[in-house]
Amino acid sequence: MSQSEQLTQDNWPELALKGDYGRKEDTRFSDYDGEGSLSVVLSVPLFTGGTLYSNSQAKAHSEQIARVTQNTNLRKTVHLITNHRNLIHSLRKVYATQLTHLEQQQEIVQLSLKSYDIKQTSMQDLLTATNRLIDAKNALMETSGTLGTLYRQFAWELGKPFPSPITRQNR
Repeated sequence: MSQSEQLTQDNWPELALKGDYGRKEDTRFSDYDGEGSLSVVLSVPLFTGGTLYSNSQAKAHSEQIARVTQNTNLRKTVHLITNHRNLIHSLRKVYATQLTHLEQQQEIVQLSLKSYDIKQTSMQDLLTATNRLIDAKNALMETSGTLGTLYRQFAWELGKPFPSPITRQNR
C-alpha cells in the first residue's frame, strides 16, 4: 500500500524553502564578504493531467494487487495452520497407539522371560520379543520428537513460541 502511494506523490504542488550562502568569486579569503539569499519556492506541475490520471489508475491497480496479495497470504497462513493442527491431532493418535503397543511389548518380553526360565520358549523367541520392544521404543521416540517439533512450529506460527525446556526447569 505504501508503494502505491509513491506513484502519485510527484504530481502534486510542492512548497519548499531554499537558501544559499556564499562569497563572490575571485576574492581572497581574508576579504570574505558573504552573500546569501532565502526563498520560498512553489512548484506547480502544469502539464501533468495525463500523468496524474495514469498514475492514479496505477495507484488503484497497485492497491488492488496489494489487497489480493494480502488476502492470498492470509489464506495460505490459515491453511498452513489448519494443516499443522490436523497433523498434530493425527500424530497424537499415532502416539497413543504406539504407547499402547510399547506396553504390550513390555508385557510380552516379561512373559517371554518367565517362559524362558521355565524352558517353555527358546532364546530365539526371547530375543525376537526384545527386538520388537526396542523397535516399539524407537518408533515412540521418533513420533515423540516429530510431535514436539510440530508443537513448536505450530506455536511459532501462532506467534506464541514455547519456552525452552531449560527455562522451565529454572522456574
